[in-house]
Amino acid sequence: MGIKALLHALCAGAVAVTAGSALAQTETLSVKIGVLTDLSGLYADTNGNGSVTATRMAIEDYRAAGGTVKAEVVSADHQNKADIGSVITREWFDEGGIDAVVDVPNSAVALSVTELARQKNKVFMNSGASSSDFTGKYCSLNSIHWTYDTYALATGTSRAVVASGGNPYAHSRDRMTEALGLLLRAGAGAGTLRGDAEPADVLAGLSGVSLVAGEPAQRAQAGRLLDLLVDGLRFGTTGSG
Repeated sequence: MGIKALLHALCAGAVAVTAGSALAQTETLSVKIGVLTDLSGLYADTNGNGSVTATRMAIEDYRAAGGTVKAEVVSADHQNKADIGSVITREWFDEGGIDAVVDVPNSAVALSVTELARQKNKVFMNSGASSSDFTGKYCSLNSIHWTYDTYALATGTSRAVVASGGNPYAHSRDRMTEALGLLLRAGAGAGTLRGDAEPADVLAGLSGVSLVAGEPAQRAQAGRLLDLLVDGLRFGTTGSG
């Protein structure tokens, strides 16, 4: 896991800096790791307490393998809010003695941590957020993007599907059609939408509107077309004008 690699790197760095001195013989390197995660929102099941436990398990594995860095773990809930995550991280770096922040699901929060780690010359190991900007325009010497990113998710799967002769957009189209079907049936059941609308027809209409909306000079027309589509879905329902 990334935590073990991080600890090994810290240990190697300490030995290099202190080699040949009495300090290398008498002092034990210690590091304090802050797991900034989502403990209460949409990422709580995929990250949350599981990330905290995984960090502690990685440290235990590292020690069992003879690692000499003493590591302490603290955690906090960023609540999927960049301002809260930023405040926690700043307090950790300025007052809490935190050397490295890890996890951080939610790209908006992680971007704020990236900048603070750069300013404070600390370490941020991003194993939770997926924006490709972390290895693009916001790439920093203080940050490590450990896992997947949006570029890999989009291009890796699409290229594999195309190479096999498939349509990379077919699955997304099917899912959208299914979701539209649920919404249309719910609207018809509530009496707010007509009951004979086909999801595929609505999706085709929305696709046409999106093509028009791509041209800045035609966005007003796109808005009118969308109004017509929505009004058409309501036509014939109880209370429609």
